[in-house]
Amino acid sequence: MPLTTAALVQGVLAAGKDYDLDLNPDLTPYITAADSMIPQLQQCAARRGISMSDAQWAVVETWLAAHLYCMSDQTYRARSTSKASGQFGGDWGLNLDGTKYGQNAVMFDVSGCLNAYGKRLVARAAWLGKNRSTQIPVEERASPQ
Repeated sequence: MPLTTAALVQGVLAAGKDYDLDLNPDLTPYITAADSMIPQLQQCAARRGISMSDAQWAVVETWLAAHLYCMSDQTYRARSTSKASGQFGGDWGLNLDGTKYGQNAVMFDVSGCLNAYGKRLVARAAWLGKNRSTQIPVEERASPQ
């Protein structure tokens, strides 16, 4: 059962800017996705010895759901109507840094687990060549005939 509601998520979204009350888009998928992450975050917090109340987790879930909603349909940062231009707001960073809502969700999670969860996607590289002891120096290689 989600800790947050559509009304709470709408309350944190900037009405008329990030959320159109006239269109009233369904926030259920974003709330469900945010709610599915909370148990993992709670387990992480428990491993770190940090206790957060259900009310605190509800705040994190609310801001996280708002973040997921905004990431699915990038919000405007600036608009102009005379020549139809606009700037979208999702260029602050990757993952949770991509919106002010994600940044706030990280701030409200005093365990630090959401921040770690958002940064767990790290590029890694591995050397697939020979190890140093079996490499042949360039000057000792046979030249093609």
